Amino acid sequence: MRCILKSFTSFPTHLLPEQVLGANDIEQWCKKLEKTTQENKNEGSPKFKTEIIRGDVEYELFLQKLREALSQSNCRVAINFLRPSLVGFKKPWWVPIHFLFGLMSGHFSPILGMLESTSPENPPLVAVFDVNAAYGMILVEAPRLYQAAKACDVSARKSRGIIIVSETTE
Repeated sequence: MRCILKSFTSFPTHLLPEQVLGANDIEQWCKKLEKTTQENKNEGSPKFKTEIIRGDVEYELFLQKLREALSQSNCRVAINFLRPSLVGFKKPWWVPIHFLFGLMSGHFSPILGMLESTSPENPPLVAVFDVNAAYGMILVEAPRLYQAAKACDVSARKSRGIIIVSETTE
């Protein structure tokens, strides 16, 4: 959440919340962001609204919403995804804790942009800035990213997805 808030130049940096392990569920993440900005509205925090696009929507709608959000200067996009679906399991993958953690955990990372393909048979590439320094930025084909967002969040019993955070004047 800090990465998303920090990317808005209108958000006062002294109001950024501490970096802590937090909500793994999309709804909890959105509520925490909205609560953070609401609690600090008297100190100059801008207003934000969030929109969740779960991975269980059709691929074309997922891609359309992602493109629309990335084209607007007042929007930022975060993805809640299952990392092993993009980068594989932590080694050694056969150690039960790595395997279970890989299937059950997930996290949020900012999506930085999209590179459209010049040929119709190749899908667009999406730039994901993994907040874990061991992974860094990942360029991933959009269908693969969609599958990572479509993965079930075991704790919420719902698919993961993207969150569109928009600065608003309302």
